[in-house]
Amino acid sequence: MASVEFKRDYRMLDAELCMFASDLCVRLSRDLDDVSVFGINDSLINDLRNLGDEFETFPSDDAYLGDMMLATQTKNQIAEQLRETIRNMALRVQLKWGTSSPQYKSLGALSVSKVSDDVLLGSANKILGRMTGYLSELSSTGLTQSDLDNYADQISSFESALNDYASAIELRDSKTRERIMKGNELYKYVVNYCEIGKRVYEKTNYAKYNDYIIYTNVSPGSLTAPQNFMFNPLSYEFTWNAVNNATSYELQSSSDGINYTEYWADSGTSCSYEESPNIKMYYKIRARNSNGFGPFSMVIQYNFAPPLIPPDNFRYNSDTFYFLWNEVPNAEYYEFQFRLLSDSNWNSLSAGTNTNFYHADPPGEYLARVRAVNGNNYGPWSITLEYSVGINN
Repeated sequence: MASVEFKRDYRMLDAELCMFASDLCVRLSRDLDDVSVFGINDSLINDLRNLGDEFETFPSDDAYLGDMMLATQTKNQIAEQLRETIRNMALRVQLKWGTSSPQYKSLGALSVSKVSDDVLLGSANKILGRMTGYLSELSSTGLTQSDLDNYADQISSFESALNDYASAIELRDSKTRERIMKGNELYKYVVNYCEIGKRVYEKTNYAKYNDYIIYTNVSPGSLTAPQNFMFNPLSYEFTWNAVNNATSYELQSSSDGINYTEYWADSGTSCSYEESPNIKMYYKIRARNSNGFGPFSMVIQYNFAPPLIPPDNFRYNSDTFYFLWNEVPNAEYYEFQFRLLSDSNWNSLSAGTNTNFYHADPPGEYLARVRAVNGNNYGPWSITLEYSVGINN
């Protein structure tokens, strides 16, 4: 995400600036006979009013945040479909040559569940090249040219989704810069007209002079980070302790713990949360007064995705070499691990989205287990199953 380099020139909320500009238009019209000596007229007052109205009706960040979240969801859905296809490709290589073969290891398929989008795209293209080379040898596993063509289409769709995601981020950044520029332009006129009002009434009318003061000269006091910042998942409400000298608060949210955007700004010490993101989210809050913002609170995080449970009824069919288990709600795929009974090191395999997994071992005594995975969230393991291959059969 490109960083927004523009900064606000004013130390108030956008809504407060709009209200101040509107009130300023009323005062300038009231005092037109006195301020006209500095060139103020009805036309300029109307221009200021229009500038304030334009800034007030400029779309908020919520609209562009929604577009970005939709692009993110689409990208993630296509990415998971691509990962599932890669797992199926890897299974064909496993069936043909085994997990210890150079053909299987060269795919690097086990790592695709944990890599970034850019790395996933590169890995997908590399695997496509290798599977194309293995086509004739893997025909016995059911691989066809049509499968490879569909896989190539998935890669193309994922690349397009990545571009759409990047465009949504850039558009949001662009509109944020535009919003800041519009606010700064409005504030520039507000400052200039207030300077005229103060000059006109500095020695003649103290009450009217005060009408043109943007910030009071009385120190608003220093601010500290809000304490006891909490989220109640039952009431979907954020709460925190009041900060001395604060006139309002700003709550920011993030889906990655790095890029934050304003979610809420007001004067209370609680905020109802209206979103249902179904992912892990990060939040922080800070106090504000006419001097600007205070330091942020500690970051709190909450995973809105339902917790994963261990797969139940994990079992092994020695006749078909299939492992089976009950479906786990919200699982994107399953991770299967096995090892020799005499070995301490587990071997990990992606079992895909199905609740049955074919896995054939050389003769021996083994242990196996399985767990559900959703994004970066790994559920608890199932029971550890002991099974035998080629012994006393």
